[in-house]
Amino acid sequence: MAAQYLHEWIFMWLSSLLTNFVEYQKLGRILGSRTAVKINEYDGRLPDILFV
Repeated sequence: MAAQYLHEWIFMWLSSLLTNFVEYQKLGRILGSRTAVKINEYDGRLPDILFV
């Protein structure tokens, strides 16, 4: 199912806010929902926002 408008708007707002803060503080990177996260050998996740 495609994401709804409000979900995408909140995602973009939060992603922008976090990216600005993280880059200003030189803490790491903020990645988006296309970044796969390996949980174990058989399982993984596709989070909306990921801090690395």
